[in-house]
Formats: sequence, structure tokens, C-alpha cells
Amino acid sequence: MGVNRNLLRAKIVEKGMTIGGFADKIGVNRSTVSRWEENPDSVPLGMIRAIKETLSLSDEDVVRIFIPG
Repeated sequence: MGVNRNLLRAKIVEKGMTIGGFADKIGVNRSTVSRWEENPDSVPLGMIRAIKETLSLSDEDVVRIFIPG
């Protein structure tokens, strides 16, 4: 199981962003975000911090999105 894609996308939409706009805001391309959705182990810790900050995620949100299971 990868990233909780539905929750991540819901949080992106809550902030009024598209996937492409979100990717731009955190400094990666859209295909990188797609790769992360399939393989959460490929998300660098620093990027998780940037995603958390950009989307104003709680610690619980981060766990629900990035820790499969």
C-alpha cells in the first residue's frame, strides 16, 4: 500500500490547489508526487516536512497519509 492518495488529494483540494499547483509549491514536478503516491518510502523526510507545512497538516494527518497500514 502506498500513500493514502485520497486523503492527500483531499488536503490539497482543501487548500484550493491542484496536484500540479501543489507540486510547484513544494518545488517538485507532478510526476514526482505521483511516484510518492505509489511508493511512500521514496518521499524524503524533508519533503514530508514541506508537505506538512504547505498543507497545514496535523501530525495525525501525516501518519494517516504517509505510513501505510
